[in-house]
Amino acid sequence: MSNVPNIRWKANNSGSFGKRDRMASPGGYG
Repeated sequence: MSNVPNIRWKANNSGSFGKRDRMASPGGYG
């Protein structure tokens, strides 16, 4: 669970990382 918020923060910081995360989880983080 701790990893979830951590990834979200990283996604917000890095656009490229966020895009990849979004692909893995559509509508997961936003």
